[in-house]
Amino acid sequence: MRRFPSVAGIVLPTFLVLSVALPTLIQVSNGEGGPGVGGSRALSLKAPAGNLPASGTINVGGITGVVLPNGRLITPVGAELSTLAPKPYGMALSPDGNTLATVNSGISPFSITLFKNIRSANPSVALIPVSSSFMGIVFSQDGSLFYAGGGENGIVWVGSVEDAKIIGAVNLNGAAHTIMTPWTVSSNPTPRFKGAFPGNLALSGDGKVLYAVDQAGFHLHAIDTTKIVTGTNASNQITEANNFAAIVGHVDTGRYPYGVATRSDGRLFVTNVGIFEYTHLRPAMPTGSSNVDYPRTT
Repeated sequence: MRRFPSVAGIVLPTFLVLSVALPTLIQVSNGEGGPGVGGSRALSLKAPAGNLPASGTINVGGITGVVLPNGRLITPVGAELSTLAPKPYGMALSPDGNTLATVNSGISPFSITLFKNIRSANPSVALIPVSSSFMGIVFSQDGSLFYAGGGENGIVWVGSVEDAKIIGAVNLNGAAHTIMTPWTVSSNPTPRFKGAFPGNLALSGDGKVLYAVDQAGFHLHAIDTTKIVTGTNASNQITEANNFAAIVGHVDTGRYPYGVATRSDGRLFVTNVGIFEYTHLRPAMPTGSSNVDYPRTT
């Protein structure tokens, strides 16, 4: 008679390895109560935090940490800084590594947060409210400017790192929907048109072309950063909100472009979530009946 190894014999060595690597997660009972009563070597799975409730602050072996709702423990290294606004959905680090930016998807407020001198003991935090924002944030090559996705208002923000404010915008909705200036950027534009929906951004290797995925039009827009005009008046309103001359073109990307990245050789990559289009799988020889025509595994 052919013999097969027991399930326990197959599974247990794997879990024993894990029990060494993750002692707080997996324990092997020694038969003294609980799982494994009677001397069996059963496994007992436990959350790292045990029975501790979710908590914002807890001492974990002398280190300040938190308990997550799923029972895991995290012990962040370094200082904790608030973005001063909800839903930080995108993040970028300046080329010199001294400034961090988040784009906060609101809704109160839609904003960009700048963390300056993050390597110091006392970083500064500046909140820049805008009328809309979503996902995309990158720095210029010299780190003096940041670009942020403007989401539902169809624009790409241009901001000054030194002054921590918006100094211009690129309107991806086209000349038929020109935004009036001067414009207070924390208020919706006049007129307001919901067309393009710029999200993630990427900068070319030489810093001269800014790419923006348009999640409403299913496009990738290319913006010549050298042609972007910026400026504000005494009331900190931007004086150029359209910059149509800087938009050098766009290409179709497929359904719902979500991510974009450039490579050192100049190649560009776009990922699509594609929730509006699906491929219906059918057998090689469909019958025409929806009760019969579905993928088969045999």
